[in-house]
Amino acid sequence: MTAITKEFLDSLPEKDILMIRDYIWTRFGTGPAVRETVPPHVSEPDKRAVSQNDSFKPHCPVCGSMHIVKNGTCCGTQRYLCKDCRKTFSATSGTLLASSKIPVNKTLEMIECEIEGLSLKETSYRSKLSESTCFNFRQRLYSMTSAMMEDVQLADQIELDSTYSKINLSGTRPKDMPRFSKKRGKKSPVVGEFQSLRGLSHHKICIVTGIDENDNILYRVSGLGMESFDKYEQHSSHFTDGKTIISDDNSSIQAFAKAHDIKSEVIPSKRHTTEEGNSLGDVNQLHQTLKDLVRSKHGVSTRHLPGYLNWISYLKRLIYSIPREQIPEQILSDLYETEARFLRDDICKAEQPVSLYEAYGEYHYGIFSDTNV
Repeated sequence: MTAITKEFLDSLPEKDILMIRDYIWTRFGTGPAVRETVPPHVSEPDKRAVSQNDSFKPHCPVCGSMHIVKNGTCCGTQRYLCKDCRKTFSATSGTLLASSKIPVNKTLEMIECEIEGLSLKETSYRSKLSESTCFNFRQRLYSMTSAMMEDVQLADQIELDSTYSKINLSGTRPKDMPRFSKKRGKKSPVVGEFQSLRGLSHHKICIVTGIDENDNILYRVSGLGMESFDKYEQHSSHFTDGKTIISDDNSSIQAFAKAHDIKSEVIPSKRHTTEEGNSLGDVNQLHQTLKDLVRSKHGVSTRHLPGYLNWISYLKRLIYSIPREQIPEQILSDLYETEARFLRDDICKAEQPVSLYEAYGEYHYGIFSDTNV
């Protein structure tokens, strides 16, 4: 039998050492535990945080000390005290669920509502929470998806196209409006010699959409007006492994593919597939999903549009990879594991993803009037 020595343990792979550590702790329950087990009296949120995030370690997020003691509960969540720096924290500290007082069952219920694409009013009715609470949770959820979809890479066969959306200034105070307020059900008023433009113009948001054969999705707000080479070029870092771009006969996409030495398959006008039989079916499905989402939520503010696009991409990836019944638990696990800061005040302070001056500077109205510019 091989002698158990320090030299022998040092020669083992990390996964074998972790297995031995867990076995000793489970078998004997003695010695310093690197990873805390879940006793029966720990609150439900912490049980989920420990069980779903296997790398959870009860160490201080401020100084890294392992000298930790339990320090009561807050809103049903176990808190800890660091004996070295005297800071308190919980299993969710430093994550997107930090300071959240929503019970786990309500969190899962709201996640399910978001998966189904329900409006805030319907989500509030089902969860018995206020609409503002549901909206804040939605933005917390979309912050997580934005962090996870930031570095997406497209490879192999890539379907590429663009879609367009109207500028929506919902939530903007009257004193901060760059144009007249549009009244629902009434014809838009004329300001000076300008009126709301129809068709594809600088009053429409261009959204670049790409999806590869491995279901990696790029869904980005790319500026105002019609698609162009520059709008695709700003996302070139996501196409480092691209081999083939499948698109319509738009010249800007062909120029982009040529600039990055990527093969291009073109769908001729009045046809639905390339000569090789490839189509834009997946991209068109993403575009339809956005339209359905905007309709179900009764409009999407342009300020928060990138979060909605990342949510669509993230949810599509989950649907393609795991069973439907596991999706809510997976989303909750990702919320626990995403290290990011979320403040409710930042929701209203989010920057516009497009230039409102480029869109409405010609109106000389509101914040872009001659006296304010």
